[in-house]
Amino acid sequence: NKQLTERKKAAPVASPEDKLAMEQPQTQLAKLRAKLNVLEATPIPFTAEELALFRRPESATLASTAGDKKTRPKLPTGASDLILEAQKLFAQHNYEQARAKYLEVLDLDPRNVYTLGNLATSASASSATSVSGRANMIRRSMP
Repeated sequence: NKQLTERKKAAPVASPEDKLAMEQPQTQLAKLRAKLNVLEATPIPFTAEELALFRRPESATLASTAGDKKTRPKLPTGASDLILEAQKLFAQHNYEQARAKYLEVLDLDPRNVYTLGNLATSASASSATSVSGRANMIRRSMP
């Protein structure tokens, strides 16, 4: 018993760095073995449902979906000219004038989503529009 105790005292104690250095190769080896197991695994064949997903759709289904595209609602008479003017003004950074044109378009078509979006963009780009003015524009566009 005394000899065993003396041997334990005489044995050098491993530092935390030594323990870490010993554990790193073991963890790396475990990771590599896991990767190797994945690469060497026997492949599982696809099910019929999975194979069906790889097939290209038939031309008949393509033709039927081609007519399903949503079309934009038609603009009232004169609205397209106003929109073009507003877009030009916006591109020239004349946000207030562009906003006024978009408001004219909204007078013709109050539910035009694209115009509402462009109006909001021009209003946010314009520093002259107050928060209450923006809120009034939003209220005006709601039912």
